[in-house]
Parts: sequence; structure tokens; C-alpha cells
Amino acid sequence: MKRRFSALAVAGVALLFAAPAAATISRGCSASIAVMGSNIYNNLQRLIEMDASGTCSNGRPNQCRVNAHGALRACIGALWNERRSHAIPAACLASVGGSSRMNWTRWVGIYPHLPHGQNSLLDRVRVEACCPTDRFDVVHVLVRYGIDGDNGCAGQVDGRFRTVDQGDLDASFRIDCGAQRARGLCGPIRRTNP
Repeated sequence: MKRRFSALAVAGVALLFAAPAAATISRGCSASIAVMGSNIYNNLQRLIEMDASGTCSNGRPNQCRVNAHGALRACIGALWNERRSHAIPAACLASVGGSSRMNWTRWVGIYPHLPHGQNSLLDRVRVEACCPTDRFDVVHVLVRYGIDGDNGCAGQVDGRFRTVDQGDLDASFRIDCGAQRARGLCGPIRRTNP
């Protein structure tokens, strides 16, 4: 009995001094999608802002941000690849579990008259290209994404954690403003002649 008690006491003391289990931490990154061009008001308009977080073991915050970067890249890629569906893809919805998650996506500004609803990325690009400057011709715009934050928010390249990841989704996206305006993209067409 005494021997069993001392074995239990030794085990209890060992547990007290055992290294604590690695805690899980979370870190995040931000991203946006913008339309750019000489016919765009102020040459650049943000369309979407989003945020994601990644989880990892304590002491590896850069890996958390690499995971968040992965979630943002997946969302951005899905938004552009599925732009003609005029819906928010599953990759952009807030999710639970895994090592990364989308936290929120915000569409900058409200355009209630968009043909496919206010969450249509494609219609948002068209509005910025055609409506503020009253265009009726064919225009080409640059659609670009950017992801930033602390180390890891742009992934890891050659063993180094990066802070900024940006690139073109389409360097010369073509929009027929006349056709889009005829569909009601910019609201009712005003006729100047009776």
C-alpha cells in the first residue's frame, strides 16, 4: 500500500512539472479586390474588403498567418472564377474548424439597382467602370487583389514569410458599357430628345 501511494505521489509530482500542452493561437490577415483604370473615379475603387484568420500552435504566429493567407487566396480565386454566377462562393463564407477560416467579407458601398443583386462582383466591376463617368463605349479595366498584414500574410517564399501579396485577376477586363447600361446597370436611361 505504501509503495503504491509513493508511486502515485511521484506520478502526481511528474504531472505538475510536465511541460504544458502546446496552446492554439489565432492570427489574421486582410485582403481586398479593386478595379483600376483611367476611366475609374480616382483611378482605383475598392469593391470588396475581407478578413481571415488562421490557427496554429503557440509560438508559430507566422504559420497562423500563412493559413489565413490560404483562406483569403481560396476566397479571391473562387470569387473571380465564379464571377458569372453572381453569388458568394462557399470558400468566402465564414466557416468553423480547420486551420483557417474566413471571418467576414464586406462589399464596399451599396448598389441596390444591380441586375444580379448587390453581391455580384461582376456587376460591381461594371458599375465602377461605366456609371460614375457616364460611359457608353467599350472600356478595359484592371481587376486586382491585395492581401496584407504581418509576416506570413502573403505566404512563405524561399523560406521567408512575406507581408504583401498582390496580383491581377484580369489585367484588361472588357466591359461594353452601352450594353450594360441598356440592361439597367446604372439605373434608368435618361433620354435627351423627345
